[in-house]
Amino acid sequence: MKLTWLLVSSFGAMLAALPASASEIVSWQFNRDSAQLDFSTDSRVQPEAQMLANPGKLVILLPETNFNQPTFRQPSSRGVREFRVGYDPETRTTSLVFELEPSYAIDPEKVLVKANSTNRWVVKLPEPQILRGGVAAIGAIPVLSEDGKVITAEPKVTSTVVAGVSTSTSATISNPAITNSPLSTSSSNDVPVNPANVPFTLAAGNPVVVSAVELDKQYNRVIVRGSRQMTFRGGWDSSTASYRINIENARLAGDLRLPSGAPVDLRVSQGGTFVQIELRRYDRYQVGPVAQYYGGQILSLPYGSAPRTVVAKSTPTTTVRSTTTAQIPVSRPNGKVLVMIDPGHGGRDPGAIGLGGLQEVDVILPIAKRLASILESKGIATKLTRDGDYFVGLDERVALSNRYDATIFVSIHANSIDGRPDVNGLETYYYGSEGSKLAETVHRNVLSTVTAKGFYLGDRNTRSARFLVLRKSRVPAILVETGYLTNEAEVARLRRDDYRAVQAEGIARGVIEYLSRY
Repeated sequence: MKLTWLLVSSFGAMLAALPASASEIVSWQFNRDSAQLDFSTDSRVQPEAQMLANPGKLVILLPETNFNQPTFRQPSSRGVREFRVGYDPETRTTSLVFELEPSYAIDPEKVLVKANSTNRWVVKLPEPQILRGGVAAIGAIPVLSEDGKVITAEPKVTSTVVAGVSTSTSATISNPAITNSPLSTSSSNDVPVNPANVPFTLAAGNPVVVSAVELDKQYNRVIVRGSRQMTFRGGWDSSTASYRINIENARLAGDLRLPSGAPVDLRVSQGGTFVQIELRRYDRYQVGPVAQYYGGQILSLPYGSAPRTVVAKSTPTTTVRSTTTAQIPVSRPNGKVLVMIDPGHGGRDPGAIGLGGLQEVDVILPIAKRLASILESKGIATKLTRDGDYFVGLDERVALSNRYDATIFVSIHANSIDGRPDVNGLETYYYGSEGSKLAETVHRNVLSTVTAKGFYLGDRNTRSARFLVLRKSRVPAILVETGYLTNEAEVARLRRDDYRAVQAEGIARGVIEYLSRY
């Protein structure tokens, strides 16, 4: 166990030059083993707490609180890469930051920020978990008084940095306590701050300046950069086969230039007090939806890859043609249900890499295709979010399910865990009560089917989770972890076509039972 306890009262001589109303952080203690921070100030403060993204971090803000040292850093463990304390002179705010390791997340609902007295506070972190199959939750965290009452749930310091970018001015604030690297939109680790497209509240003041409209050909998307957070209205216009975005209270920069050689029809115009961006594909397949990043300062509009055509069975004797871009209506043989099947990862994201180099994508796509074939043979319509090894975004997977009015959503994955070759077995995740029913039914059927066929499969139970593809789905949704690629025996089974077929049969039996019962 390693503890850090620091006193900063030696800087008292510097306080004479500071405003009398400002507080001072005088001590803190972060216990890495218990993941608990205790800190105190020389007078009353009102902390604010937020979960941010890219990378994931818990930020405790102390407005009007001084920290008269260079940024302090302490390496941590257990999924937390670093704890640090720093000061932003522009906002006169001290930040206490817990930055997570890549691919880790913590449940914001389990974070405790509570007063022990008027100037002493405790912050307790839950156990970080490996983030798999979804996007970590972000947003404000309640701050509790000594008697456990919520005294603040929404941050009030609107000029405090969010992922290194000010949300109230056009200036970039370099606060080393919160961010360590410049803004980049080409990283595959970008995490939408507002994936649900709920418009941000526009800060008062001068219009937003749309400074750049760029083409990211690597990830097939248009990037729109604003001088600060942008409020917009957008959607698909079927009459013109285009996606339109109206950015409110905005103007175009005088030196803005559109990218050349675009594989899409991109149009940008100024219309009174708003900027309109219109995007359409030359093949007229649908684009979007738009996502908002970095406190609303960046918009990302994907236009996707060329449609891929596959043949899927709708009955034992009839075939229908569908595309992964969800433009051709799916045949529903029984007129009632459609199962959206989601093979996780794909393309630039191979998922887990197991023993002997076995990749998650090579395991789960055959299971997904076999599952679709079994259900179609029973007269149940299906749709795959991808039918080959290519990338599909998490929001796009949910959007496909919603667009097709799916009855249930089944995401298929394979698991892994470093340093624990003994761990193995089936896990099924869900979100919400209906998801729980679906998970229990499918989980039980997979275990019984695999066992009946003479294979072994450990039972690691069903579990509630806030994976994006689960919590944003409009219908009962589950995520099936078919086994561990870090377990030697399980890898040997998951390499076998017959074992993957049995896994698919078990999932199908569970789906059919659920649809017949609920």
